[in-house]
Amino acid sequence: MFGFSLNRRLSAVAREGGGWYRLPRPDAADRGGVVPGAEASAGVPRPPSAGRGEHSMGRSGQIALVLFRAGRTDWEDAGRLQGRTDLPLSDQGASELPARVSELAERNGEASLQYVYCGPDEASRQTAQAISRRTGGKVKVLDGLAGMNLGLWEGLLTADLEDRYPTAYGQWREDPSSINPPEGETFSEAEERLLESLAKATEKAWRRGVAVVLRPMEFGLVRAWLAGQGPRALWTMVEDGPGVEAHTVSKGRFRELLEDLRQQLKA
Repeated sequence: MFGFSLNRRLSAVAREGGGWYRLPRPDAADRGGVVPGAEASAGVPRPPSAGRGEHSMGRSGQIALVLFRAGRTDWEDAGRLQGRTDLPLSDQGASELPARVSELAERNGEASLQYVYCGPDEASRQTAQAISRRTGGKVKVLDGLAGMNLGLWEGLLTADLEDRYPTAYGQWREDPSSINPPEGETFSEAEERLLESLAKATEKAWRRGVAVVLRPMEFGLVRAWLAGQGPRALWTMVEDGPGVEAHTVSKGRFRELLEDLRQQLKA
């Protein structure tokens, strides 16, 4: 197993006004460690050349994985929380997308991808289709890659949440795994389905690289996992850094992280 251990999820023990649930903070040991191997490469990786060599990465158990943040929506542009709500690209998101996809393709030497995975929302599908048209990767929609269900928070202005519930909002920013949205999905539930989908997607990759299109929170969480960090790094990973990131990972990496999480949940 990896040295990085996913946070142990505990039952809610107190409730704060407005339906925010506070979970006990984990011990520091649950956040520690570094995931060995699979460091992010600079730019988007070039798949092996055609012929016998194109199979070498898959046969060695390593795959090229490109993370691509889904294009912006009207709610994002307005500063509203969007988890699983299905919205198309905003005008800004649509106008930015061609340049982002071109950058990926050019840095990838115009090489093709095997698959482009995405969640079921329209903005993610539009983003994946744009990548597919440029790289040839087959689009595969996975329900497990959907944005986190934020329940009653969906569509609320971030500024309003901060003004009305400053303590809860502050903890959510510090450690999003410690707060559950009212009538929404728990953080551990979101982690489990996301890891399950990523495990299946990467285990099927064998030849060319694959791309995964993710909503902002999920994009930040996967970036944190691949950097050997936990959910406390989520917002930094969302707000700082590129919207496209390349990694070389072992096929079994997400499966191991998933099994680690499930063991934590059973304890």
